[in-house]
Amino acid sequence: MKIDGLRVSGGHRLLPPPGFLGITLFGRVWTRHSREELAAFLKTERGRRFIRHERIHLLQARSLRWWAVFYAVYFWYWLKLFAVSFNSPMAYRTNPFELEAYDKENDGDYTVSRWRDYRLTNRQRRQWYREEREKS
Repeated sequence: MKIDGLRVSGGHRLLPPPGFLGITLFGRVWTRHSREELAAFLKTERGRRFIRHERIHLLQARSLRWWAVFYAVYFWYWLKLFAVSFNSPMAYRTNPFELEAYDKENDGDYTVSRWRDYRLTNRQRRQWYREEREKS
């Protein structure tokens, strides 16, 4: 099915990895939900926020002009952050691509990626992650 310019596929066994609602790969969102579950989920506020989050990743990839560049830069940030923290969830959540997507997923009118504005120093990253964990 197509939603907000994204092709969304459900019912997959391998994608996304456990613990994630979905993953965007080369312009398609993959989820483990069956077609019926997916249709019902996308009618909820959480489902709409999920689609906006994944659409932001599409905007980010377009800002880098090619999916391979997007994934290379995304992985570089994750690897760099993991090497500093040895904490995979922190490396994921403080990746500038994810910071932007989580920050703007409630904005239905967000149309231009500014992921570069979300780069943090290691000290800022640790402080942000600590504050986020205290909130939950």
